[in-house]
Amino acid sequence: MIQLIKREFEKLDDLVKYVNNTSINYGYLKDYQIIKEDDKYNVILNFDIPEICDFFELAKLKLVEDENKFICKNKYSIDVQEKSGDTWLSSIFFSDLKEGFQIQGTFGFKNTATLIEITYDSSKDCFNLELRNASFEHKVGQDYVENTLCVEYIDHEVIYNHLVKLLFNRGYLIDKLSLNNLKKDLYYVAKWLNRRNFYKYEK
Repeated sequence: MIQLIKREFEKLDDLVKYVNNTSINYGYLKDYQIIKEDDKYNVILNFDIPEICDFFELAKLKLVEDENKFICKNKYSIDVQEKSGDTWLSSIFFSDLKEGFQIQGTFGFKNTATLIEITYDSSKDCFNLELRNASFEHKVGQDYVENTLCVEYIDHEVIYNHLVKLLFNRGYLIDKLSLNNLKKDLYYVAKWLNRRNFYKYEK
């Protein structure tokens, strides 16, 4: 799916720097077009990306710092590049369960949707992994199970790929550095889960 983003600059050098940084920091940039109007320069960036919702934003994940030091309780704000009065305040956050883990998200609405839920079944010595999604018809969020897996060990790549897909579906193209950090954090979450010691945390 083709998505366009327009940016305006007063100096051509600033435009060139922006295009170069965007090409480095984000994937899916197909090409761009520069248009001069009066004394300003406009650049139209052409992204070829998977299907998304009815808006498209370049964004970063920002780890929200607080007193919590446990990686399985991380919270990330989704910071869009160009903010306006209509910009949604969105975030994703981790939380540990009694014997498991979940990732939830808010996407501009008061409702909180569960995106991924992992529970450990001690009787079978396996994990039930629910990959979920959420619809926001009439601005009311409602999550539902998209796929359920029963696995002996948690693969962080499965969690990561599903989460990135959901961010795409919400209209966010996340920068590469944020995605690398997210994948690293999920690796340690999976490592903690696979130890099956749910009362001892590990960074």
